[in-house]
Amino acid sequence: MPAESGSICSAVCANVRGLKMPPVIWDVLMTSKEPSFAVVDGAQFPDLPALIASARLEAWPLYRNDDPQERAAAPHMIGLSRFAGEEDLSVDALPSADVINVLRDALGDTPAMVVWQGCAHATLFQHLRGLNMVEVPRGTDTPVGPDYAMLDPSKPTAQASGAKVDGRGEYELILFRHADPNVIAQILPALDLPGWARFLGRTNGLAYTPADDWSDEAGTHVAPRPGGLPETQRGWLRLERETLERMAEVRLDRSARRIARYLRKHAATPTKGIDDQALVKRARGYIDEARDYGVQTEAGMGRWSYMQITTRDGMLTDPSVRSVMSAQDPSMTPDERVKLLLRMSATSTAGTI
Repeated sequence: MPAESGSICSAVCANVRGLKMPPVIWDVLMTSKEPSFAVVDGAQFPDLPALIASARLEAWPLYRNDDPQERAAAPHMIGLSRFAGEEDLSVDALPSADVINVLRDALGDTPAMVVWQGCAHATLFQHLRGLNMVEVPRGTDTPVGPDYAMLDPSKPTAQASGAKVDGRGEYELILFRHADPNVIAQILPALDLPGWARFLGRTNGLAYTPADDWSDEAGTHVAPRPGGLPETQRGWLRLERETLERMAEVRLDRSARRIARYLRKHAATPTKGIDDQALVKRARGYIDEARDYGVQTEAGMGRWSYMQITTRDGMLTDPSVRSVMSAQDPSMTPDERVKLLLRMSATSTAGTI
């Protein structure tokens, strides 16, 4: 990662340690001294609009579409200063403890919220609408999160966001899941200074709680606006190939940590005596080996890692392994071949991933 983007992230991504999402993110809101709004990922709820209505919360869907399913899956910007119908109160007032508590009860433990601070409602609404889409180089193999698309090239949903999808030029517009805290944890470390300026717009910062697998530290991350950012560029947030590559590195590092934990649990003997940092480094090396063979899924990379560590790194020198992985058989993917090798392996005594 370039020093510029790495230093800016380390400078502004402070971590509030020791607590999980339900108390920490809410404490950030309870103590806020500026206008704050919650943006909730509708894709993680069966019917977010109904949930919002039953809680008497004031919300604005960030997709411009009349289709009920599209609107339900949209990110929703939720006001925190008043309940729905309380027009005598300012929408830009400080967060209300009563509203925060109702929102907390409505969302439960689902980590599907990003908090934006220090920006008026009308300005923030337009800014977030402008983050629904990002530009990437045409033909980019867009990354995905662990459970669902992070950058989704689905054209119907892209159009639902209100963007004009242009089929010309060097870049294409794709959907950006900015209401998902796991996505935020992947993109912020990868942004350069102009990217940070465009991402923050006129806001003073944001807070979010990613899953532990997407963060070096458990808990809520608070990213205040740093000083010295360049002037915000007009147009869509653009993710160049270098940025996407840095995001891919973030995801691979997280995969290495998950696989290292699996190896520690299911390959106890060969991992005995290897400290955690060294095991993560080994797992990352195994991931790179699997990717060289065309393996794409984390499960496939985990299977390869398990076989490597239980054979004392013997997979690459085994002729039968090379034969299976290099066979010209389009009916079987590299991930399926790794699964086949695990079934064939005499050392696979700990089950499968």
